[in-house]
Amino acid sequence: MIVNRVARRGKLHILRPGEVSREAVLVPGMILIRVTDGNQPSRVLYEKTVPFTGTDLFLAVQVDEPEKPPPGDKPPPDPKDRRTTPLRVKLVPVKPPPVKPPVRR
Repeated sequence: MIVNRVARRGKLHILRPGEVSREAVLVPGMILIRVTDGNQPSRVLYEKTVPFTGTDLFLAVQVDEPEKPPPGDKPPPDPKDRRTTPLRVKLVPVKPPPVKPPVRR
C-alpha cells in the first residue's frame, strides 16, 4: 500500500490454482496490486493501483485470454508456444468463500 507517498510492501503470497490468501489492510488509501510469475518473480503479469476505502476486497486472478482474430486473417500462433503469446492475467471481483469455523474438542 502507499503511505505518505511511499510504497509499503505487504507479505508476499505464493498461490497455486484454487488457493486463497488474505491480507489485512488497516488504513484506507491506495493499494498497489502486483501479480508475478512464480517461476520468474521479476516477470510482472499484472500491476495496478486500486483505492481501498475500508470495505473488504476479494479478487480472483484469472488468465486473460487474447481476442480471437476475425476469420480470414493469418492463423493464430500455437498456444503451446509461450514466446509468441505472453501470459496475461486479470483480477475479477468475486464473493469470498465461506470461512469454516474452528473445530473445538
